[in-house]
Order: sequence, then structure tokens, then C-alpha cells
Amino acid sequence: MGIISTLLVYVRLEWKRFKHPWYEVGKLSLLIVSILILGLFPFVDNFAHIGGLVSGLFLSAIFMPYYSPYSGEDYRIPKGEKDKFRRIKIILVAICIPALVTLYVIIFVLFYEVQPNCYGCQFITCIPFTDTICQDQRPSPDNRDMNL
Repeated sequence: MGIISTLLVYVRLEWKRFKHPWYEVGKLSLLIVSILILGLFPFVDNFAHIGGLVSGLFLSAIFMPYYSPYSGEDYRIPKGEKDKFRRIKIILVAICIPALVTLYVIIFVLFYEVQPNCYGCQFITCIPFTDTICQDQRPSPDNRDMNL
């Protein structure tokens, strides 16, 4: 999911270069929705998918080189424009790094403290289509009903 969110950021940065940018965003959105729907089955963790999506957005904002609307063009960049885009990139990195660290701390606390007591969290990872499908999602030697 992180790669998909990086592609979303890339489409946004290179919006003018695509012939039909909304078509590209639609394809990526359909892929995201499909992966989240598949994550509702047992043994597939939607928490990891959502975390990868958000982390991919932040990391792509940090590590992608800054672009200007003038990149790749034949004419010269106006005098103050290059510095403006460089400042925007520095501000974006200064916001995204602390946000990413804060996100990881919050996820760590939620995973180890809140999730065992969260009633609705179980439906993000597995929808109980039958009475026993979501009972034990970890394979173990004691569980003889599992056919892996």
C-alpha cells in the first residue's frame, strides 16, 4: 500500500504531464479499495494496509525530489520560483518527519494497549461470515481445524 500511495503522490506532482490524470487516480483508488476489501478476510491485516498507505504518503513527501511546474520545460525558470519550491519542500519535510514519528508512536500504543479492548477493531481485520472464521487467525499446532 505504501507504493500505491507513493504513486498517488507522483500523479499529483506530475498532474500536468498525464493526459487523463483523474483516470490514473481512479485506477489507484480502485486498487486501494480492492486491497482493503480483501483485507476483511482472515489472515490479512488491514491495520498493516492502512499503516502502509499513510506511511507511504509521508515517506514519499519526504524522499521524493521536489518538482516545479517548470521541470522538463525548455524555457528558463523565473528567478524566485526555484527558491520558492525548495522552501516548500523543506517545510514539507519538516512537517512530515515529526508527523511520521508521532504516527508510529500512536500506532504502537494503540496496538499494544487499546486494540485488545476495542470491540469494533476486530471488524477492520476480519468480518465474521461464519461463527468460527475469525476466532483464531493465528495458525498453531493445537488448532486441528486449520487446513493451510
